[in-house]
Amino acid sequence: MRSPPARQFVRFLVSGAINTAASYALYYVLLHAMHYLVAYAIAYAFGIALSFCLMARFVFHAPARASTLLRFPLVYVAQFGLGSALIYGLVEKMAMPASIAAAIAIVIVMPVTFLVARYVFLR
Repeated sequence: MRSPPARQFVRFLVSGAINTAASYALYYVLLHAMHYLVAYAIAYAFGIALSFCLMARFVFHAPARASTLLRFPLVYVAQFGLGSALIYGLVEKMAMPASIAAAIAIVIVMPVTFLVARYVFLR
């Protein structure tokens, strides 16, 4: 039996915090051994893989299937597209400072990202 969406959303937030901390820690460690862009690329790829594992096991209690893994990047495409569009609109059309626009975009994009991830894992 699956958890209610509200519980899944809380676990989604927790897994996001864990993923962010782990990815940043890896980036920080790698900075001592390589160029910052290479370190960032490795940490970013690690973050996507960790996110997939956390969402499959902890958030949605779904099997980690190859088909789900192939659809999973759509979560990041949707997140980036919506976030970029929101930031652009807030900065360029509403003359909002970019720092505030990004914070607002995060708040709006987070539940959408959850819904897209939920669809990918539970479909």
